[in-house]
Amino acid sequence: MDTLDHCLSKPATSNLLSASKKRKQEALAAHPSQNRTEVKKKQPSWLKRKQELEALRQQTQAMETRVVYLEMKQSSPNKNLNAFNVQKAKSSALVEKQRCIAAQNENMQLRAMLQFYTRQYEAFQMAIASGEYQLKELQSITSGALRVEMGAGRQLRACGTQVFDMMERRLDTRFHELEYAYRAMQQPMISTDTETIQTRNERGAVEFTRLELLPFEEEAISSTMWSFIEEGRFPDGEQSIVSRRSDDILAVNTRVAVQIDCGSMVTIDTHGVVKRFMTGEGYAVLMEGYSEWTVDSPASGMWHHTTREGGCFVMRDYSVESGTSSGICQARSLLCLYPDENYDTTQSYPRSEENSIREVVISSYSQLIKSRHQFVQNALFDTIRS
Repeated sequence: MDTLDHCLSKPATSNLLSASKKRKQEALAAHPSQNRTEVKKKQPSWLKRKQELEALRQQTQAMETRVVYLEMKQSSPNKNLNAFNVQKAKSSALVEKQRCIAAQNENMQLRAMLQFYTRQYEAFQMAIASGEYQLKELQSITSGALRVEMGAGRQLRACGTQVFDMMERRLDTRFHELEYAYRAMQQPMISTDTETIQTRNERGAVEFTRLELLPFEEEAISSTMWSFIEEGRFPDGEQSIVSRRSDDILAVNTRVAVQIDCGSMVTIDTHGVVKRFMTGEGYAVLMEGYSEWTVDSPASGMWHHTTREGGCFVMRDYSVESGTSSGICQARSLLCLYPDENYDTTQSYPRSEENSIREVVISSYSQLIKSRHQFVQNALFDTIRS
């Protein structure tokens, strides 16, 4: 029964619901704004969030597009060129900075070197000045010692060691004369024997030069000449005292008497140092010495004069045009006589006789050189014959 009643009541309920829907639809149709408001108010929250997410997604895409555009604009060729120029300028600036630092360091080093060499130069100048002063003092002492020793008596005496030491030092400073002498020998010879005499200044300096060809081997001449010096065997020496300072250095004291054409008798007391050298060009001898001249002249009486001598003797084998040795020796001798500046000659003879002194010196030494030259040649010829 109950079931039957339910079935009977169901159609009535359905009809009621249908009638209610129709009324609502009619009401919505009559008032559409109210309908939209009610629908809007009833919009779900998840839909709202979906719409917001969609809007954010669109904004994100727009921003990404803007970023891509800006990146493309920055990577354009002009921008790359500007960036390259900036980098190049930075590199150049860095290189120039490094060069500047290096130049500053070099300037500091050069400044230090300049200061060092300036101090060395000043010290060198002081040493030169001191050496010149000591040399003048030593020359004065030497000249005085020679006058004392020579004036002590007519007996020939050897000088002290100090005098010969000074002469040897002066001789060593003249080593460069050998190079000049060999260079002068390279000039063509106009004769086999050339002799010149020159006066160097008004105070009586005289220079004797001789260039000749000798028909002997260089070794024979050098050994013969050195043995004569070593043994004091020159015939024109009344007295001779020779002492060996080393294998190649001799200290020589000689007295020579020469009578010149005017009738004057000249006595020459010489104290000197002789040193031999073996060079690449040939054999050489240097001499340094002092001489005291005593002149007994019929016209002016007796007077004295002091000179300083410097000699240079070199020789070498003379080659013929084919370049082979011809057994001939070329020799050059140079002897310079200088008035002793530390010797007051005005106390020994008047100034008016300076020309006479020069004539006496030239005549005496010319005769002495010729005599010794002839003596050496005769000894060499005797050696060949024996």
